[in-house]
Amino acid sequence: MSPADRVLLDANPPEWASSAEMFRGLNAALTAYPNLPESWYAIGDAHFRMGLLSGEEGWAERAGEAYRQGWLLDSAAVMRATGEVPVAESVLHMVELA
Repeated sequence: MSPADRVLLDANPPEWASSAEMFRGLNAALTAYPNLPESWYAIGDAHFRMGLLSGEEGWAERAGEAYRQGWLLDSAAVMRATGEVPVAESVLHMVELA
């Protein structure tokens, strides 16, 4: 397993003690690997699924920004490799946030 994958896996345990712990772990992974689309998707998904429940202000905007950044990184990598424009998994949540 790559170091980036290990950090992301460690930032996503099966169960969190609190939403604050979850966001700390995911932000640490994002800080360590800001060019990894999966880091952006993970934090975007956390904001989307838990932001409102945890009382986070601006959760939808943060989720949307994170999804867009992940998609940009993902798209650039796929376009370099294949020349094709991909449709990222996060597009569904982006549509829901629009």
